[in-house]
Amino acid sequence: RYRVASNDSSTRIGLPETQLGIFPGWGGSARLPHLVGAPAAMDMMLTGRTLSASAARGIGLVDKVVAPAVVLDTAVALALSGTTRPFKQRATAWATNTWLARTLLAPQMVKQVARKAKKDQYPAPYALISTWQRSGGKPIQARLDAERRAVVK
Repeated sequence: RYRVASNDSSTRIGLPETQLGIFPGWGGSARLPHLVGAPAAMDMMLTGRTLSASAARGIGLVDKVVAPAVVLDTAVALALSGTTRPFKQRATAWATNTWLARTLLAPQMVKQVARKAKKDQYPAPYALISTWQRSGGKPIQARLDAERRAVVK
């Protein structure tokens, strides 16, 4: 899978659901940590921060940033080339989703969230961290199932 973004200044990429007090769904919270690594993914999801196309490229969220007129052509060329993600991106994504990483990072994330939001008033960020901690190292279908259960709670 390849992701191409427009370099237009209005391009913003993110999962802003937690700004609305809801859990990021539609597979985003299950996929993003394994794409860009847990620290970057959880930061985006917990803060609702959106990224410019170039910042998204910097963390590996998109593969190419191009002019709006050539987005489709670039996507087709990438798909036909069979390009793979750089090893460093793949290794970071894997390492930050291991059991050990989740065990160490999740409590720190909870502390950071607690400084800004009470669990009884804003449960979504806490549910997001808990879901990632429990299911982050599992296969995609298990992560999607965990996300679905958390969203409908």
